[in-house]
Amino acid sequence: MRIALAVLIWLVFVGGLGLYTHHRDATVLVSGPGVEIQAAEGNYALEITTTFTVEPDPFALQTDELREQPALVVRLGEREILKRTDRVEAVTPIRLEPLLGLVEGTNEIYLEASPPLEQADNSQAVRVQILRNGQSVAEQTFWSAPGGKVADTMRFELGTIREAEEDHGS
Repeated sequence: MRIALAVLIWLVFVGGLGLYTHHRDATVLVSGPGVEIQAAEGNYALEITTTFTVEPDPFALQTDELREQPALVVRLGEREILKRTDRVEAVTPIRLEPLLGLVEGTNEIYLEASPPLEQADNSQAVRVQILRNGQSVAEQTFWSAPGGKVADTMRFELGTIREAEEDHGS
């Protein structure tokens, strides 16, 4: 009787976990049949300004594929759009223009920047700005804890240019 109860509990637990993971994975699907993704109109640029000198992380794992560790990495969704392995001085804007791959609706940018060891006692900041035709449409400042990398995700919505003009006109 105890064995049957243990098997029943195990089946309920594993079955519930299986249903949960199946349901969770099914809801992650963003684009499928019948979903049309519209590219955002306009000329976009990405501007990044740091309060610290960006340097490669000296403690990062060295592999054959990654001989030079990145000091700054920026991803748009799943795609890497910027990777700097050189030293970038503080308060020097890094501009990526044109910024391709933005869509109408929700966009997501992931940024990771490594401060120098000399500034490990300080909190650091990185300002990220998205510009459309020279005008700011989204911006955010990322902060790090003392001694840590700046790593965060920025989510923002883009509408059509006509919608933006109507918002400014009223």
